[in-house]
Amino acid sequence: MLSEQQIIAYACTLREQVGHDRTSPIESIEEVIRIAGYQLQEESFGDEFSGFSCMVGPMEYLIGFNTDHNWSRGFRRFTLAHELGHLTIPHHVEMLEGIRIHRSKPEFQSGNAVEREADLFATNFLAPRSAAANQTKGYDFTRGAVEHLAAYFGLSLYSAAHRFVETTDLACSLVVCDGNGRVVYEKRSRSMENSLRHSFINGARVSRYTLASDYISGNTSENDVDIRLNDWYPNLEQDVEAKESVLALGYNGRYLAMLTPYHTDF
Repeated sequence: MLSEQQIIAYACTLREQVGHDRTSPIESIEEVIRIAGYQLQEESFGDEFSGFSCMVGPMEYLIGFNTDHNWSRGFRRFTLAHELGHLTIPHHVEMLEGIRIHRSKPEFQSGNAVEREADLFATNFLAPRSAAANQTKGYDFTRGAVEHLAAYFGLSLYSAAHRFVETTDLACSLVVCDGNGRVVYEKRSRSMENSLRHSFINGARVSRYTLASDYISGNTSENDVDIRLNDWYPNLEQDVEAKESVLALGYNGRYLAMLTPYHTDF
């Protein structure tokens, strides 16, 4: 897998090629695709994939979007930017020359190295790190902050939550839960990684004392509450007070729990 810096360099290069600097939001992803010289196809393709990249002739490429996955404007933009990554990163293009078409799963849901690289490309293309860091300053990791970041850069809520964790100076964790009350993914900010020695909680059952559990059971619409971080990380040696904020993703039965401890001396 390529390094993050290599992926960022490819994203910056495409931004420059289509007339954008490293700070401004991408206004029209469709215009980017047109300027880059690619075709765009959008139609119903069932539920197996969100988008695809296709070689249609010598040096001719098409980007496809599955309208059955048109869950939000931000999700569509992220998917199209992901496909732009496949057509920008050289070894992805070489892959396409051999297989002709590559189909992509929804954002951050594949362990495949090529898909992870395209996700990283999409994030850095739509919301460059320094620009995203400027937009997270002064914000706690809450529903309101994620919604702000998503609106500013035209991101999905999921990708905006990822970007917040990647660029903030706060100690915080993003925990993704499914409709059955299981943790399917966890991501920690750099400060949280340095503070929290607890093992990752992928696969754990969500405690009934969390706001996420209330959301999953349909018992609340609250945005932010005070909790014990221990209800998420049960092996902590001391009680740690924290703020929990939750977003219903709106597809795939997923919920985003955003956790921020009030102190990090644990």
